[in-house]
Amino acid sequence: MLFFIFLFIIFLAFLSIKRYKTFFNPFTLSLQYPLLFLTIPQIILVILGDGEDSLLSDVVILLYILFLYLGTFFKIPYLKIYSFKNTKIIVFCSFVLAVVIFIPLLPMLLKYGISFRGLREFYEEVVFSAYASFYEVFKTLLLILIIILFVWKRKITIVLICLIFILFFSGSKMAILSTMIILVTMYEEYKRVNYKVLFISFILVFVLLLFYHFSQTLQNQNKNIFDTALSYFDVYRQQTMALELFVSGKMDYYYGEIALSSWYKVIPRFIWESKPKDFGFALLNYAIYPEFSSDGYMPSFGLAYSFADFGFASIIFSGFFAGMLKNYFYRMFYNSKKDVVPFLLYILDFNIVLCTLFVFYYIISFIKHDT
Repeated sequence: MLFFIFLFIIFLAFLSIKRYKTFFNPFTLSLQYPLLFLTIPQIILVILGDGEDSLLSDVVILLYILFLYLGTFFKIPYLKIYSFKNTKIIVFCSFVLAVVIFIPLLPMLLKYGISFRGLREFYEEVVFSAYASFYEVFKTLLLILIIILFVWKRKITIVLICLIFILFFSGSKMAILSTMIILVTMYEEYKRVNYKVLFISFILVFVLLLFYHFSQTLQNQNKNIFDTALSYFDVYRQQTMALELFVSGKMDYYYGEIALSSWYKVIPRFIWESKPKDFGFALLNYAIYPEFSSDGYMPSFGLAYSFADFGFASIIFSGFFAGMLKNYFYRMFYNSKKDVVPFLLYILDFNIVLCTLFVFYYIISFIKHDT
């Protein structure tokens, strides 16, 4: 059934490209995780004889993709969006804030050293430290700076290259993929894209992801490169295992606790000292792998995180809502004549970190506008 899902995704992607007249659109931008980390890797593993096809996992992926696509057709009236005033001050304040936020993280980075392995160990410690929220804000600030500077200058500058380099080696593998997708989407919307170069670039990024993972895991492990590659693409297997625990009744549903508690991550632990370690997605990890989770090892359970709250209902809702929200910000972006503010909302994950930074930016804009 995995092959059918893959063809179904490609078919819907083709329809969305024809509809939006852009390769990167509200539907295709939402496919990176279910397609690149669930469907394609597992198909490869099945072909190689190192993976199995699970009907339960396939149905969950299919439902999510279907309702994600349907959600892009649901239109709601959008609010008028106001542009940021004085881009220079916004950029300057963002740089200053990023530096200030990174200062508490610096000792942890120096502790492990500037190497692929060291960066990964830094990442694994910082996300469970009292400054985990600082790390999330720092990454978001870098992405915002990259977008604002590119839209402002309409070209790749030395500063942009430096920011991209920092994000690529921030310790998070998803940051590499996200940065690449944001860059090519900006080129498609604000300039012209050579799709042959785009295809080659994605292959290079894929290789970079694998190399990055190998360099972080091969040290201190008795694994060859092939086994390490297989361990990198275990999201489908982990998802299947978690789904079966809920369907078989071995685990109780969380009834919204995972979704609601995920907002805890933006609250610094030094402010809320009693903040639990198992909140948001980590609730499921601690429930399934308590010892590994305590040691900082948290494999992804894919769509099982959404499933854990309300079962199939939350898969349908999360898919539909994600599609609707992407389409909402996309329409807002085009009706604003491609202003950077709705583009930020469209291309970045809409969460409390982004909302907080937007309030900060609008306060700066308002003060500057009034003076």
